[in-house]
Amino acid sequence: MTQTNLLDFIHRYFHAYDCLCERDAQGIKVQLSEAEDKKLMNRPFYWHYREKIGLKGVPMTRYFHTDQTLARGPDNEYVEHAGLRVKQLENEAVKHGSLGIFYEQTQATEPTPLIPWLLVNGQISYQCQNRAERTYSVGIQLHSGEMHENMMHKVSGRALKESLSNYHYTLNPIIKYPSAVKRVHARLLEQLQQESTDWAFHALKERDKELQLLHHVKEAFEPNYFKKKEKEIESRYTPIIELKTIQTAVIYLKDRSLLTF
Repeated sequence: MTQTNLLDFIHRYFHAYDCLCERDAQGIKVQLSEAEDKKLMNRPFYWHYREKIGLKGVPMTRYFHTDQTLARGPDNEYVEHAGLRVKQLENEAVKHGSLGIFYEQTQATEPTPLIPWLLVNGQISYQCQNRAERTYSVGIQLHSGEMHENMMHKVSGRALKESLSNYHYTLNPIIKYPSAVKRVHARLLEQLQQESTDWAFHALKERDKELQLLHHVKEAFEPNYFKKKEKEIESRYTPIIELKTIQTAVIYLKDRSLLTF
């Protein structure tokens, strides 16, 4: 990771979590959001005190830079690849599924922009007395909002690396990552609403049968044991659909659209 790529990573991290960023050649000035200040700046007493007295806290502004000659101060912080701050951001990014960043490699001989796409891979689970699962892979263009399914397949033939090639530069996302993930989930929920619900109705019928049988012999059980068995049946047969994001990555592609891909 070069110094430029390091600043790119820091910029993307804070931009993704709704922090205001201003960048220059040496670093990035970040107006932290309240959530990021609480998470990263180690000021629990400050936030506890402000909340205790009913006053709104003021998140910090921090200048993260790679210039070793710059005088250190309370509001600026030197960052390097092996530094604790970068490791902290990487760990947070991994925890929230936002670390993967890949760049398409092309044979460019002049400045070439790469467009940000968010890839969201995950799993949908259908749970009742039986369990079924399927995976999904959706990509969303972070300028236009164009969305595609089977995104992993669509980009599988492209040369993607973790470093930016010569003559390439990246465009900043317009749609922020949390908002993009919400759009993907909204699309998936629309599709789920159009699927057959026969399996769920069948599970509910089986649940009702089991509960009726249990109630016929209710007098044979202690009240607490009866309630326990009732909850077990409810848990086993009540249909649930779980939507889970397993992995996200930002992929910078030369194409603004994949409609003709």
